[in-house]
Amino acid sequence: MLAAIINRFMMIIYKNKSSTDAAQVPTSSTIQLFRVGANLTASFSLAPDTDSDTIAIDDPGQLKFGDTVKVFSGGALHDPGLYVEAVTANTISLANTSSTLTASGAAGDRLVITNGALTVYPTQAATSGTGVTSISSDATTGVAQGYVHEKRFDAVVTISGSPTKVIADDQSIPVYSPLPLVVNAAEFASLGDAIAAVPTGGTLFIPAADYTVPNGGLIVSRSLAIQGEPGTRLIANSAGTNQPVIKITPGGVELTAVALRDLKLINPTVPTAPISGNYGVQCDVPSDGSKVSALTLERVNIVNMGDDGIHLHALGGSDSFFVFVTLRDVYCTTNWGRGLFASYANLLNCYGCYFNGNQLDGARADLCEVAFYACAFENNCKASDMSLIDGTFDGQVYLRGCAMSRLDGCHFENFTGSGHLVNKRAVMIENSSCTVVSGCAFFNAGEDSSDSERGIYCTWGGGFQTPAPGVTACAIFPNSFTNVHVAVEIDAGDGAAQDCVVFPQRIIGTTSSVPVKLPTALSDSGIVALGNRKLGTGGLARGIFVPPLQETAGALPLITGSPAGYMLFDTTLGTLRIWDGRNPGKWLTVQVT
Repeated sequence: MLAAIINRFMMIIYKNKSSTDAAQVPTSSTIQLFRVGANLTASFSLAPDTDSDTIAIDDPGQLKFGDTVKVFSGGALHDPGLYVEAVTANTISLANTSSTLTASGAAGDRLVITNGALTVYPTQAATSGTGVTSISSDATTGVAQGYVHEKRFDAVVTISGSPTKVIADDQSIPVYSPLPLVVNAAEFASLGDAIAAVPTGGTLFIPAADYTVPNGGLIVSRSLAIQGEPGTRLIANSAGTNQPVIKITPGGVELTAVALRDLKLINPTVPTAPISGNYGVQCDVPSDGSKVSALTLERVNIVNMGDDGIHLHALGGSDSFFVFVTLRDVYCTTNWGRGLFASYANLLNCYGCYFNGNQLDGARADLCEVAFYACAFENNCKASDMSLIDGTFDGQVYLRGCAMSRLDGCHFENFTGSGHLVNKRAVMIENSSCTVVSGCAFFNAGEDSSDSERGIYCTWGGGFQTPAPGVTACAIFPNSFTNVHVAVEIDAGDGAAQDCVVFPQRIIGTTSSVPVKLPTALSDSGIVALGNRKLGTGGLARGIFVPPLQETAGALPLITGSPAGYMLFDTTLGTLRIWDGRNPGKWLTVQVT
């Protein structure tokens, strides 16, 4: 067992002996600790309901955006509280949200952070669950002491009949707590009791065995790791509504550094129909100041859940986001929902993960920044209920409204045929700009000639909005397709995906006369295609396809300010045109003899 580190502090509080005697004597007082604030090096005045320009400070301490501060001067903390809008190395910007009070401060005054008093623990071992946010000094000795997680703090000292004091940037001494960093679940009556004993930053070790989680799931609400081993199985309390196996709850703050490793998450019985909220891992990030960062899942196997295997749901507003989410060697199989669902997850990276046999998408990302490396997607989208799954806007991987995405070296298998009555698509890119698909393999045991079957489908328009053309700027690098009727389609309809680039693809085992469908006849599509050899024995390379553009008012639109060398195909004249880059510029016609 490893011991946790906590910090011990001690201070002696004095006051004037009397109103006429400045000799210092110990006194009782009430003390609250806050994160380290800053000293003003210039004066300011803020009228009600106004924002400040930058105000000079000596050092930002531990101030951050969103804090509330009060000015300490003349032995008192002064209202109103001020909202911190920005902090630099030597300036701060504040907002006075009071509708009646003016705020002011002078050089040398202290800005004290008043939101979130620090928790003080009475003993070295009591580092969770027993803390208080204010303590008292002894009336005879003036001594106040305790244990805190923070090394530095500002102390606000209230003394009856005397001015308030602020002890700025005080420090504590690291000591070892007998509370272990690693807690063994086998030593507790339940997983709920075990996780309650884990200190912040510690690890819950769950030895190999079957464990039923508490009603509503095993709750993770602070930074910690759950570490299993081969044979560790966590079982949902029931295969019922809103019964996840693990539920991560940020609770109105940023929750960081949660890790799940070497676990199998299952139901007590195999569901025979969808069950809402019966997730393997669930994390909802409401818009109450919550945020989740540095979330890691490694070697987690999620099987037979009634809903999504992994469900990560943020809202995008009020900083409701996931940032830096890593899935490594995670398996999500035979779940009634999706293998993985994520919304507003920035820098979501998946390495060597496997999504197989899920009724809905293997993985769906909404409004994310997501990358899949060497992942496998097989036999997902099995649902036949068209109220749950769409023939166009779903797939083994479904990217919806994502700002940037990558699929590198991934494997897609068995996404068509009789087992997929509604959806027969491997990669669905909807309204997602800057997506790259590179070096992936798409394989079916036999060709399915359905009109809706696609290896990769890219559209700017979507099922969630009125379709319209848009700059998608996706790149489809070389990939391998076997028994895929239409390997790649870039939408040329109402939701045309503009400015995409398609490299040569290796396509075998298809009877389609057009295995790569590009908007070659669509003016202003911006499509560039490099090659794509014509199918059939002795098929010939086809060179480079340049974007077509139709003349308007008897001429091609000018691109003044652009350098020379841009090339278009003038569909009105049937000629190749090159921009000369001059000012004013013009389109030159390539002479063909």
